[in-house]
This record gives sequence, C-alpha cells and structure tokens, in this order.
Amino acid sequence: MRMQPNVRFDHMVVAVEAEGEVHVMVELAAPDAPAVQRPPIDVVVVSDRSGSMSGEPLRAGIEATCGLLRLAGPDDRISVVAFDNAVQGVLPLQHHDAEAASRVVRSLETGGLTNLSGGWLKALEMLHGDTRQGALARIVLLTDGQANEGVTDDDRLASMAMSAASSGVSTSCIGFGADYSEKLLAAMASAGRGNDYWCAGPGQAGAV
Repeated sequence: MRMQPNVRFDHMVVAVEAEGEVHVMVELAAPDAPAVQRPPIDVVVVSDRSGSMSGEPLRAGIEATCGLLRLAGPDDRISVVAFDNAVQGVLPLQHHDAEAASRVVRSLETGGLTNLSGGWLKALEMLHGDTRQGALARIVLLTDGQANEGVTDDDRLASMAMSAASSGVSTSCIGFGADYSEKLLAAMASAGRGNDYWCAGPGQAGAV
C-alpha cells in the first residue's frame, strides 16, 4: 500500500512572470502498520534474594521484574521464584494483573546463602510441568551469580542450562552488583541459548 500525499499551497492564485515566494506544505499519510504476530511466552523469573543482593541489587532486580509484568501481552504467562538458601514460589505461572503482582514482588527481602541451582531447577520444573502448545518457554535469572549452596560449579551450571535448552527452555541471565560473576552468567546464557546483561541499578532495570 502506497503513502497518500496531500499538497497545499499558501496562495491559491500565483502571478505569472512575477518574482515571489510560494510555500508548499506536503503531508504524507502512511498506511497502518501491519499487526506484529509472535508466539505467547511463558517466563519464570528466578530472583536472587540472598544476603549478597542486599540493597540496590535487590531493588534493581525487583524493578526489572515489575517492568516485565507491565510489558507482558495478554497471552503471556509469568511466574516469579525467589531463592536464598531456600526456594520460594512468589507468583504462579499465569497472566497477572501487573499492579497487584508488582506489590507482591516488592515485598521480597534479602535472606541467607545463594542456592542458585535450586531456584533455577524450580523454574525448569514449573515450565516442564505446565507446557503450552506453541508457547516459548524462558527462564530469566536475576542474580549476582555468587552461588555457594547446592550446585556451585560453573561448568555444571552451564551444562544444566544446555540440557534445558535442548528441551526447549532457554536461560537468560541478568547480573546485579559490582562484583557479579560475569563468567558464570555468560556461560549459562550461552549454553542456555539466551542472553546475558548487566544491570547497573534500579534506574536501568526497565531498559534491561
């Protein structure tokens, strides 16, 4: 479909063989953009609430999660799992009212050790236990990567992410804090066919 031009002159009558200026306004009406179709997405956000995430890192992770809740489409489902040395289900895997769900997420507080593998495995269990035909299954891990409980070896964690990717569940990682484990999160994201980012603070969380 072509653009529709509309041309208007500032004078209706122009003198012949006389100097002067004539201003022309050209308006272009573009056709409506075609609707973008994409598959629905099932996402489990795995949020690190261990002691090392205290303060700004946890706040940034919370704001990133709330931003995702606001951006979710009507056919998307989001769950939130939090972990320190224990694993806590925060939101079930479903479509949520963004404001109500955000209030629940903002109640998270920091706790003890970092059982990263436990939180990630819980997310995988949820996605494998509630699959939808045609939906994309995603784990988004928000952490500083300082795993010190459960599986702590970088290679084993990356291998777990690779195995999940082969079954259709990708893993993306967002790092928080100045001392986050860049090597681990990059390895998990690469093996898990996802992406990895660093979030500098709450102000950047929405963009990430």
